[in-house]
Amino acid sequence: MRYAVVIGVEAYKHSNINSVAFATNDAISFQQAMQQNGCEEKNIHLLVNEQATTSFIMSTLQRLVYEVEENDELIFFFAGHGEICSGQQFLITYDTAYSNITNTALALDELFVQIRNFKRVTIFLDSCHSGMPISSLQRGKETVKRDPFELLKDLEYQVAFASCKNGEKSYGSDILSHGTWTYHVVQALTGNAPSTIYRANGELTSSSLQEYLYENVPYFVKKEHGEDKSQTPWFFGGLTREFLVRQSAEALTKASQSKVKKKVAKHTNTSKVKVPTLSESMTVAPVVFKDDANINLNIQYFYSLKRGFVKNLSGYRGGRGGHNEPTTHSKSSKDFLVRIAKNDIEEEIQDYLKQIQEVDIYRASQISVELTTEWGNIDCNEDFYIQVLVEQDEINPKKYIMKNELVIHYGKIKEFREVLTSLSFSIFDRVVYAVPYKNNIRETLLFLEQEAAVNDNVIYYYTPGSNNIEITLEGLGGKLILSESSNNIEFYSNKSKLNDVYGELQIFLSSIQNAKVKSLVTGTWK
Repeated sequence: MRYAVVIGVEAYKHSNINSVAFATNDAISFQQAMQQNGCEEKNIHLLVNEQATTSFIMSTLQRLVYEVEENDELIFFFAGHGEICSGQQFLITYDTAYSNITNTALALDELFVQIRNFKRVTIFLDSCHSGMPISSLQRGKETVKRDPFELLKDLEYQVAFASCKNGEKSYGSDILSHGTWTYHVVQALTGNAPSTIYRANGELTSSSLQEYLYENVPYFVKKEHGEDKSQTPWFFGGLTREFLVRQSAEALTKASQSKVKKKVAKHTNTSKVKVPTLSESMTVAPVVFKDDANINLNIQYFYSLKRGFVKNLSGYRGGRGGHNEPTTHSKSSKDFLVRIAKNDIEEEIQDYLKQIQEVDIYRASQISVELTTEWGNIDCNEDFYIQVLVEQDEINPKKYIMKNELVIHYGKIKEFREVLTSLSFSIFDRVVYAVPYKNNIRETLLFLEQEAAVNDNVIYYYTPGSNNIEITLEGLGGKLILSESSNNIEFYSNKSKLNDVYGELQIFLSSIQNAKVKSLVTGTWK
């Protein structure tokens, strides 16, 4: 059994303690990430602001200790202030009195004594546990004399992630409307980080998560707050360092299927809406493009993104007299990237070509391959084509993005249907389909707000100023992305094969309970 205690303290009882920007957003997003990772809603204890008092946090943990069984797991998350007093580290809870921290705040020593009762514990702290911030976007400033994490060093299945090292600050982001570190943690836990950090089955290990945070958080902080600002994500583990923080795709699917079945039971006697289980949805249309498929969609293309450091491309030559990593975005850096990525693109194209030839659907005369200085392309009988190109990462100039696209030629969907199920490409985790109208963010938000009250399995996300709305479903993986002024809708999956991705999209759309919301995202909205 998995339990989670999720705490966010944005506003404090006493006015002499500054607010913490976006701590509430952080806690809610983490709660949702836990649900996507197989933690049942009833086992998630969300404590925000006035609920997050020292006594209530401790009593919540103590109640869980009475319920814990040998293999149960606890996830503990905290977003708020941290402080040092008398050589001890404290989490500043809602009712902490700054004049009496030792008796009113939550000591990490005391917290860790409680959680030692669990065999498996994962801790996430988005606070500078080393000091009180000087502004609402900073979560700490001083250094610590004694490290309470030493209490965990002898435990086999205990790991802790902290947003920064001692002596550093933990920054919030006006761009992300989250703590910078928490935003990246949630992206990783929900499968929305670069695919390279996950195992083939969707699992994420503690070391991979920490590497991802270590690479991305400091860069984002410097970019938003200035080059003189530093925030180094920190990690502490028990004797077993490799610890799963995200389950396998198979385990998540089983958990999702169980939750969907519970939804069916909940709605059958009232609204008479039946949510299909995974097996039911798939048996309706074993070949996803047949006319009797659940929902007919105008598929445009499949694609995937791979990210990595420029220095890891095959054409990069390091050392004395070799290449230098790009530090800016410019035409010269773009030209350099294209030049050194040529062999990597060709390798991708050759791999696709080999897979197509092994299926033995097309004659050699029906397959054409084109390699230029900027991209590679395979065209199959003008039914579809695969294109591979490499671009510089828009955020981090030292990194690249390789985009692999499988595009169906206009008017060729019928021909493509006949060969899709034979193709075993295992790289495309996104599918884009068209609806007969352009998305309007403002109108769509109003529509979703009105319908959400009668459609309790739809969850939508929107960051002010963004051009996208993301829609997820309670208990199911994947997400829909609606972009401003586009008639395309994107579906992101944790699957990777064409059939599996499309099958999961069918399940997702079929599981939307509200007819109006379903019509909006399937192209039948009038």
